Amino acid sequence: MKVKVHLIGDLQPLELQQTLPPKELGLEEALAGDTHLAQPVEFIAPIEVDLRLKKIGQRIRVTGRMSAKVRLECVRTLEPFEQELNVENIELMYIPAPPRTEDEETGERVVTVALEDEDFAYYIHDELTLDNELRELLLLEVPAFPHKYDESPFTESLPPACGDEEAESDKNPDWQEQLNQIHLPDDEE
Repeated sequence: MKVKVHLIGDLQPLELQQTLPPKELGLEEALAGDTHLAQPVEFIAPIEVDLRLKKIGQRIRVTGRMSAKVRLECVRTLEPFEQELNVENIELMYIPAPPRTEDEETGERVVTVALEDEDFAYYIHDELTLDNELRELLLLEVPAFPHKYDESPFTESLPPACGDEEAESDKNPDWQEQLNQIHLPDDEE
């Protein structure tokens, strides 16, 4: 997603509402090499992007929200399910890219970034590219261990289909018989 900087006004912000295919943000390629996810992720619907870009001097402030729908696989049941990913309160700041200079030792062209500018993203000339930052924000919303049902870590919130083994063990007569054979010493005082 690219925006021409001259279209962003100082007083009047630029409003962007777009529907993007996942391929445009490079999500498939990013997920192909990702090893932190326990299960596969598939973006099954276009990404809804609602952004507001405002110029503050040479800096550009980007705020807004973004949402996408993905197909995941439950780590408990291994069943596929769909989930909505929402990125609320996007806050990005872009500054002009620093000029390239020639390194005296190697002769290569390098970019030197001031310490106070390390937290900003950069735009080059009249073009602001939002792809990398939007992709990163969206991928951070993908759960590493997706659960089809309630995301509570407590087992009592799991539905029976998700393997409530403790409740099932009470119904198993073999298990109950083994428990009855265990003799614990009586507390005698």
